[in-house]
Amino acid sequence: MKCWICKRQARGFGHTDNRHGVGDPRRYPVDWVFCSRRCQEAFHTLYGNWLRVRDGRPPLGEVAMIDPSDVELAAMRKCLKAFGAAAEGIGFDKPLGAYSEAEAIQVIDAIVTCYTDAMVEHHEATKYPPVRGLKEPVSDPFADLEDDLPWEEPTAAPKAAQKEARP
Repeated sequence: MKCWICKRQARGFGHTDNRHGVGDPRRYPVDWVFCSRRCQEAFHTLYGNWLRVRDGRPPLGEVAMIDPSDVELAAMRKCLKAFGAAAEGIGFDKPLGAYSEAEAIQVIDAIVTCYTDAMVEHHEATKYPPVRGLKEPVSDPFADLEDDLPWEEPTAAPKAAQKEARP
């Protein structure tokens, strides 16, 4: 499961709604899980602010930004080429403050697309734990099981060959 705040891998931090009893499934929202205490606190600050605004009271304040992980820093570094390519299309001699709205959106789109692609690539690569005995990690260790299902009958071509072989 992914952290509700930052979309990293959740690591055992969660949320319980103590208004409901211990056996009640509403007590444990399964999608409100977090990677760290910091994200959990950010969630509860956001949730508390939302409740305050819903009740007509002013919000308490901003929620602190989380520190990027090594994977996120690597994804940011991959975005430098996309940023450079977008800036090259606009022109390096033009200062960033002089970009038009369309040019700024073009740069933002290049960076965000590259970042999300890098994060998806990392999550897909680590989606399944490594399988012992394999030289190279595979994306889905069960992908080849369709060919090896013992309860399914062989294809039609071998059956026709078996019928022709009978006298």
